[in-house]
Amino acid sequence: EAPAELDRYAQYYADLASRDAVVGDITGAMANMGRASTANPEFIGLDSVREQIQQAATLQAEIDGLLQEASRLRALGSLIDPPESNAAERYQRVLATDPGNAIATQGVSEIIAQVQRRFYDLLSDRDFEDIDRLIDRVVAVGLGEASIAEFKSRYALERERVEQVETLIAVAERMIGQGFITEPTENNAVATLREALRLDPGNNDAEKLLIDAAERLASVAREAHEVGLETEARLYLELALTVRPDAGEWRELRDQWLNDMEPDG
Repeated sequence: EAPAELDRYAQYYADLASRDAVVGDITGAMANMGRASTANPEFIGLDSVREQIQQAATLQAEIDGLLQEASRLRALGSLIDPPESNAAERYQRVLATDPGNAIATQGVSEIIAQVQRRFYDLLSDRDFEDIDRLIDRVVAVGLGEASIAEFKSRYALERERVEQVETLIAVAERMIGQGFITEPTENNAVATLREALRLDPGNNDAEKLLIDAAERLASVAREAHEVGLETEARLYLELALTVRPDAGEWRELRDQWLNDMEPDG
């Protein structure tokens, strides 16, 4: 009965070693394998478990190497570039074999966060060419459907907004050339430029055109005043001031014209 009892011990520890190997606990697998071998070094099931541990040890060494390489590439800034030699692809190789690997999972999360920051920086600069390339690389390295969908959605919205602003500015420029600066009420250059600035606050082209429009109104006001059209002159100057209320020169001119209208004495 003693050999049978030893076989049971050997089987028990061999099973533990096998389970350890499956979950990647090579140290535990080797310890339990030692106990199984001590119980019965000739136990028939030991060879298959040894092979399993050897395979697991080889796999673990490969995983460790990939994780070290990924860490090195991240330190170099090679997050998703160049192709075939970046941290994201190294982590993805680990996760393909070991989906629950905590280090690789966290590494991918960190890369996604860094790539997101890069994406929004490019979006702020409207660097659409580099955004196209960034999205292509994100897709290539498989950084998750959620991230890809977010990038594509925000990119499409920004492209649409930029194109809309560019169209509004072009329309406003044409209106200024045609003299539709503040009229008709709902369809004039100033209203169109205000809409462009609502969509893109601080847009240099829109702000410059607003200044140009105001200066045209002020110029028309001066011309009207010179030929004695006082009512029209004051109207156009007031319109210019509605566009540029900070124009001190025009406010002074308005006050001067009002003073000139007051009867002497």
